[in-house]
Amino acid sequence: MVRLLPEQEYVKGLPRKRAAAGVLFFNGKKELLLVKPVYVDHWKVVGGTVDAYESPLATCVRETKEELGLRVEPPRFLGVAYKRERAKNDENLIFYFFQRLSDEQIASIAFPKEELSEYRFFHLGEAMKVVSDGSRQSFPLCFAAVESGRAFYMDRKGSVG
Repeated sequence: MVRLLPEQEYVKGLPRKRAAAGVLFFNGKKELLLVKPVYVDHWKVVGGTVDAYESPLATCVRETKEELGLRVEPPRFLGVAYKRERAKNDENLIFYFFQRLSDEQIASIAFPKEELSEYRFFHLGEAMKVVSDGSRQSFPLCFAAVESGRAFYMDRKGSVG
């Protein structure tokens, strides 16, 4: 006979994955905005960890307000990357979004100096030199999704358009 588990016991046994969300912001020259956190040695897109009971889209809106001081409309979805690091026993789903910033929005950027040391706009080739390995894998797919309007999915075995 099959023994049914109480719901709490069943849920407790499910795997745990972290989720993060980031926004690729572009200026009128199609340059990518990156921020330089004070706590890591590389640049990154605006974004961060999805909080409990928060959607990835809400994370992007919240992080944009926290990191740039900007209130923005919900950005457009680009794709999802699944990343796994066996050595760290770590799994992460990263949701990518994008939006173009007006000159007025760029002029009003105000970042928290205790968290970020600076921000800059980069061409793709420049950006690839200053971001983490994970971003280096995802950025070409993100840029292609911006141009094509087609979302992507990426995992450790490659991407699916």
